[in-house]
Amino acid sequence: MILSAEKQVQEYTARGRWGERTLIDLFLDTAERSADELAVVDPPNRADLTPGEPLRLTYAGAKTATDRLANALLGAGIGKDDIVMVQLPNIVELVVAFLACARIGAILSPLPVQFRTHELRHVIGLTEPQVFITTRSFGGHDHVEMVRGLQPQLPCVKHIIALGDDLPAGVQSLADILNTAADASRVDTYVAEHPSSANDVFTICWTSGTVAEPKGVPRSHIL
Repeated sequence: MILSAEKQVQEYTARGRWGERTLIDLFLDTAERSADELAVVDPPNRADLTPGEPLRLTYAGAKTATDRLANALLGAGIGKDDIVMVQLPNIVELVVAFLACARIGAILSPLPVQFRTHELRHVIGLTEPQVFITTRSFGGHDHVEMVRGLQPQLPCVKHIIALGDDLPAGVQSLADILNTAADASRVDTYVAEHPSSANDVFTICWTSGTVAEPKGVPRSHIL
């Protein structure tokens, strides 16, 4: 999905102001050059905030995790230009979610962990994501049950993927996805058939909504 006018894309690219490489292009290049280098690290107090012990992934490990989540998203019916909503704190899995969506050309919509039912009802209604990635608990709040409570009103959310133990029936474990081997060739085949450009929309971020409802801001790989 490209929202910029073709003339603008051509002009700014010709001037060298806009690039032609996506986030995932840059990541995969680095992963090939520096596979054993440390890529992403959790805060040391992660276990006090949300389920899971602190993680440390090399670039090779981050690529493996990215392909596993991308494969799961494809299995859930997500593809290029489909929206995936994510509400996670600043942990390794949030980075992997960004990379997995970039890998298959999906649009990631990250939400502040402070958003509650009122904000979720608004942003889900606007974007109609099919997949919602979240956590069972952050700061004592059960985000999974919050999203599940909205599903009868917002049936567009067909799949919930979450961190945490004792997940309700129908909620897929994010940890299980990232720890289970998957066929990366499926992702490679999909990407070859559905290429993305740097001008494609990659994220929909949200304004704070201090004096009004949150407003979605689409951003490409270069903007």
